[in-house]
Amino acid sequence: MRFDPNNQPLHRHDEARLIVFLRGCYIERAIEGSARFEAGGFIVRPALYAHDGCGTPGTEYRILPVSPTAWARYHADNGWTARIGRIPDELAANNGTLLRAGDAILANCETRTLAARNVEPAISRIALALAAPGSSDTGALAAAEELQPWTLTRRFRRQFGITPTRFRQESRIQLALKLMAETALSLSAISAEAGFADQSHLSRSLRQATGGTPSQIQRSLIPS
Repeated sequence: MRFDPNNQPLHRHDEARLIVFLRGCYIERAIEGSARFEAGGFIVRPALYAHDGCGTPGTEYRILPVSPTAWARYHADNGWTARIGRIPDELAANNGTLLRAGDAILANCETRTLAARNVEPAISRIALALAAPGSSDTGALAAAEELQPWTLTRRFRRQFGITPTRFRQESRIQLALKLMAETALSLSAISAEAGFADQSHLSRSLRQATGGTPSQIQRSLIPS
């Protein structure tokens, strides 16, 4: 299946989701990696986790209800990260049972993180540099790999669906959200850790990406 980022461009959901795929084939990509899903596969996505996706015609999935208690337990065990796995075959065959199985899937099914993307080495090195906190000049990174800036942008968009500049910004936002969800650091400390100029820069970027204030975001990131 050829990936088309225009099928479902990079976006976020306000709430955490447990999604089970029932038929077809679906590829999901995030800053950290990607995964391919067929019938029986599932993904657990925390609130405000940036991702895009592409499915074959006829792909079908279910968003399963999960209790606040189960979400809180899952978050305590796994933190703010997307994880994937497979449900037992008997669940996939019974839609009524499946829709009541969200808590049990979170508690009992083995999960793993997204796999690293199969990206050409030069683009992979540039992506790692862009994802690291701190200043990264895309022109200098392109020159170091003997690439023209426009060539870098074209190749990067083909691999990630977004420009290098957007990738750098989204990587910093993802790290800031993770720190907000998993630590007690102040916003000023998070802004420095994630590579933002200051707390105001972080707050503006978060509002632009999610539509919420830091306090609103914090409440949605940590299940209770």
